[in-house]
Amino acid sequence: TIITKRLQSSAGSTASAICDHINDWLYGTPKDEFITMGIASDGSYGIPKGIVSSMPVICKDGDYEIVKGLKFDDDIKKRIEISVDELVEERDKLLEYFE
Repeated sequence: TIITKRLQSSAGSTASAICDHINDWLYGTPKDEFITMGIASDGSYGIPKGIVSSMPVICKDGDYEIVKGLKFDDDIKKRIEISVDELVEERDKLLEYFE
């Protein structure tokens, strides 16, 4: 069925993306290039410290470093703000649950 084929396709592209991600992380990103990884923020780009979010990084020797100083247009800034608001709200709800 179409659903079965779509699930297989989705699983294949997910697996491929995971392999690419791990490859970049372990073997490094190409020179002068960066990728995005879901990591705990250090406070860069207005994302509160500790919030796990997609961040621009360079990878080397199995480690990563957040790329600093990227400039974003107003549309991207607004999208980041919306995402951060959602992540903070989710974090706060979880913290309430465990109190």
